[in-house]
Amino acid sequence: MKRNRQTPGQGLVEFALILPLILLIIIVFIELGRIIYFYSALNNAVREGARYVIVTQFTSSTERDLETRDKVVHYAVALPLDPNDILVYCDRDEFNLSNPCEDYVTVSADIEIDPMITLFAQMIGTGDTFNINAKSTMRMTPYGNYVE
Repeated sequence: MKRNRQTPGQGLVEFALILPLILLIIIVFIELGRIIYFYSALNNAVREGARYVIVTQFTSSTERDLETRDKVVHYAVALPLDPNDILVYCDRDEFNLSNPCEDYVTVSADIEIDPMITLFAQMIGTGDTFNINAKSTMRMTPYGNYVE
């Protein structure tokens, strides 16, 4: 019968050598998960904002912009989203009382995310922050934007 004759502390030394690599992999997965969540949440919020525009009646383009920005911020859960970073524009932005948007409406938003470890952002070449932008274009419904 052979006995394993390891020196005491050998496992501890091997664990100490591999621990930084394990921690780096864990942090990278967490950071990528955060970025994917922010990307998905921003796209969903922008899409809901565009949907809100196509089914709601507005009296002016200013009212349309303000309410849509509020909707997008409301749907952007846990995102560092400033309402001034949200753009709402139509295919024809001149205000027409009978139909402010004729065919299409586009809602877009941009956010900057600070990574947990700035070294990660610098390693992949994005600088100190991650920029995420989302854009959604939808066709106007025939009954959505008319003022009666």
